[in-house]
Amino acid sequence: MKEFELKTVGEECFDDFYTLLLGSFIPEELRSRENAIEVLESPDFILYNICVEGRSVGYISAWRLCGFTFLEHFVMRCGERGKGYGEKAIRNICALHKKLALECEPRDDEIKTRRASFYERCGFVENPIDYVQPSYREGFAEVPLMLMSYPTALESPKDTVKEIYAKVYKKQNFTRSFTEQ
Repeated sequence: MKEFELKTVGEECFDDFYTLLLGSFIPEELRSRENAIEVLESPDFILYNICVEGRSVGYISAWRLCGFTFLEHFVMRCGERGKGYGEKAIRNICALHKKLALECEPRDDEIKTRRASFYERCGFVENPIDYVQPSYREGFAEVPLMLMSYPTALESPKDTVKEIYAKVYKKQNFTRSFTEQ
């Protein structure tokens, strides 16, 4: 494979990162631009630039939480998809962080099923819980998603969800009921 690098970056890459997010995610799954800039300053937030031969092909944003890393956004440039760079990036993240969690859309169409299968090929497993992503912003709906983890199912899904809600979404008292399936 061509020269591959996963670089920790910051504000210098924000505009490019946020522009890619806007083209790849629905508004419910995104912070406002202002809030996204603020998040860059959190010591628990990490932004990785996925580079091949010195050029950016995508980004992964993540949060260092208690005992695991939460992958918040993973976005590749349209012209770089299907070349193996995304899988290499996820495998590198797995090697760096050892225990991970991420949100993935339920398998209710072919594209969403392929996305979930991609993470499974990289070693992630689906956790048998009802999970929703809280809204990042007022006036936007929550999003039903799956919670996947690496390398095994979560030992304490309720605690994991509580920490994700508190640190990532700033929802200390998110009242949605939580059930394990």
